[in-house]
Order: sequence, then C-alpha cells, then structure tokens
Amino acid sequence: MRLVPHLVTRHSTRPSRIVAVAALLGGLTALAYEVTLHRTLGGVVWVPLPVAGLAVVAAGWRAYRGDGLLACWTVGAGPFLGFQLYWYLFSITHRPLLDRVVDAVLGESVLGMVVLGVVFGTVGFVVGEGVRLWRGVASGPESA
Repeated sequence: MRLVPHLVTRHSTRPSRIVAVAALLGGLTALAYEVTLHRTLGGVVWVPLPVAGLAVVAAGWRAYRGDGLLACWTVGAGPFLGFQLYWYLFSITHRPLLDRVVDAVLGESVLGMVVLGVVFGTVGFVVGEGVRLWRGVASGPESA
C-alpha cells in the first residue's frame, strides 16, 4: 500500500470542485449559525459539535467516493472556516466591518480552524475509507 494514492484523489475529481464543496460547506455553516444554531447552542464553545460533525461527515463522504486525504482535509476545514467567518462577521459587532473582515481572513485563529479541519478531516477520511473497504468498493492495485 503506497502513501501517495491516499494523499491525493484516486479518480478524476478536480481540485476546484473540492474547494467549491469546502466553500459551500463554510457558507452554509456560517448561515446556519446566523439563522438558528447560535441561539440554540449559545455559550462558550471550543469545538462546535455541529461543525465537527459536518466536517467528519463531509470528509468521510469524500473518502468513501475515493478522494484522498488532502481532499478530506480541504472539505473538513470548510465548516470550521465558515464558523470562523460567522464568529468574526456577525458575532463581534462592536468593531468596524473592515477590521472584522481582516481578522476573519487573516487572523491567527484561521490557523486553529485549519488545524481542526485537518484533525476532523482525518477522522472522516479514516471512517470513509474504512466503510469503503468494508463494503468492498475498493478499486485499484491495493485492493487486489
């Protein structure tokens, strides 16, 4: 079993499509928190459970479909970056909008959200790859 096929996609999924899925998940996460989740899950939250769950499910689905670990990390980081966007743009309202946008895009907590995306993306990859192999969907030389 070689490492490279597990890092990159094993079929013809374009990287732009994976980034688009991550951006869509991020936008939907920010919207969900603005509309309802913040009111129902208020308080101090270090790792928001709905965001972590969405990251694991999305990364697991990508792994099940044959994408590699990098794709799962990208898709896993999307919901966390969407939560970050919500937090800076809608939750901290006492600062000017430009400052909030700069902090949302360039703030030090962006790295933290990416690390969480990598952690939960890896969990999703392991689950999705395990389900894929368990169901016998594996293809390629490593499944022989």
